[in-house]
Amino acid sequence: VKKREEPEEPHSSPNQAPLNIPADTFDQLSYHNKHTRGEYMNNKKMPQVRRMVQRIKALFGASQPCHIVDVGGGRGDLATALAIAFPSAHVSVVDKNEPSLEAGREYAAQLECEDRMNFVCSDMEEVMNDMMSRTEHDSDRDRKEEFMEYFANLGRSNGCDSLPPVDLVVGLHACGDLSDLALAFALQLGVPFVLCPCCYTKRYINSITPAWKIYCPLVSQGEEEKAEEIPKDLYPKSLGRLAEIDDNPQVSRVARVAINSMRLHGMKEAGGYSVSLEEYELKSSSRNLVLVGSR
Repeated sequence: VKKREEPEEPHSSPNQAPLNIPADTFDQLSYHNKHTRGEYMNNKKMPQVRRMVQRIKALFGASQPCHIVDVGGGRGDLATALAIAFPSAHVSVVDKNEPSLEAGREYAAQLECEDRMNFVCSDMEEVMNDMMSRTEHDSDRDRKEEFMEYFANLGRSNGCDSLPPVDLVVGLHACGDLSDLALAFALQLGVPFVLCPCCYTKRYINSITPAWKIYCPLVSQGEEEKAEEIPKDLYPKSLGRLAEIDDNPQVSRVARVAINSMRLHGMKEAGGYSVSLEEYELKSSSRNLVLVGSR
């Protein structure tokens, strides 16, 4: 695990833009009832957004991505920050929560970057299943080209006349196996990814088995004769529960590192990715591991 320092707040950044919440809700308690919504955005969410933007800039160096897909991007906090950070890039947000996406559209218009953003109200599982059903080709190159064309058509159906090929997949707190679906999406397109997972016990997606689970042993060493007595998902479920033990951060961290290391190993094995598991300071979020992959 590579240790990363939190990026300093820049002099000019998306953080200085109006916060992506209604002004009359700044002093309302947030979902977790520990901070107001304004405090949460300023002290929790935006530092995480800045770290993702900084890491993506480092990944691309002197160049810029052409088309970024934010999986489960909701209100577009990360997506709008990326649109501002990369002024020649197009950013698509895929989420199934239409009210969140509408808030994102309004925020993008407020920041005057809506012409380079596309908010797609769709279940990412359905997008992937539809893409897979349409892309039966003999070569990986043909499959990738049709994937790209499918997503461009999806964008055009949502009001964007012309979209460049997708060349980056991102997700900030992609919940549960949505993180695994985002990785599968990047793998099918053969593009880099920068992903911050969370909610390790949640399963929303029935059509995939998270790739990392194939690396979990069915039984402990020396107990092979008990294999038939032990449920096949016992160890993955147990590891996921350990990852969510907030009152024992050391145990939680070990479990989260294990799960995400297996995720990255799967991407390396299946797609030849160069991968990195990176850890940021805990002050903005305990969900501070970021998965990075490039080819």
